[in-house]
Amino acid sequence: MQGVFIFIGGLIGLLIVNFFIQKSRAKRYYKNSYTSSIDAGFFLKKEKVFIVSLIYKNSKNNEHIESTEELKRLCETADIEVVDKIFQVLDKPLGATYLGKGKLIEIKNSVENLGVKTLIFNDNLTPSQAKNISDITKCNIVDRTELILDIFSKHAKSKQSKIQVELAML
Repeated sequence: MQGVFIFIGGLIGLLIVNFFIQKSRAKRYYKNSYTSSIDAGFFLKKEKVFIVSLIYKNSKNNEHIESTEELKRLCETADIEVVDKIFQVLDKPLGATYLGKGKLIEIKNSVENLGVKTLIFNDNLTPSQAKNISDITKCNIVDRTELILDIFSKHAKSKQSKIQVELAML
């Protein structure tokens, strides 16, 4: 009898956790509305993207090249077409927009000409940076962590692995 109560308690606990995951999932700014990358299903078809990377003035030359190539391989794993890689050299990321406004305007013009709808950043962005970049470029904004979680979510088959991916998004 006690085993039945433990099973039912575990099942109820799992349902409650899943409910709160759905309600409190970390939100990012895409197309002028808040959604998560998994809910939006961005990478269901071959998406054209730009990879955007910041080169720190004090970093070694090969560091950003290796990191950007790794991000490109992650894009290939997610079945995403990388149209171009965009770099900017700065001492540190800018608080509001990560990149300079001039670089963002340059990206906006390139995006319009090439039909790119998504920018994948090589670093983690804050929600406000993602929103500000999206407002300027009119693109979906995905950072490195979200891309990795998207790859995991595509390959998650069991309920447990799907829940683990959702927990990682929090």
